[in-house]
Amino acid sequence: MDVVDSRGWLEYFADGPNASHFAAALRDADQLIVPAVSIYEVFKVLLRE
Repeated sequence: MDVVDSRGWLEYFADGPNASHFAAALRDADQLIVPAVSIYEVFKVLLRE
């Protein structure tokens, strides 16, 4: 199982230098765990942008 925090999601969405590191974990939805607080934090950043 993989846990991806808000920093990982933001890096992936922004196609930052470490996006490829998170891509494999994010694509394997069956093994992915996303804490609710991470969803909230990503939402706040995207809303601000």
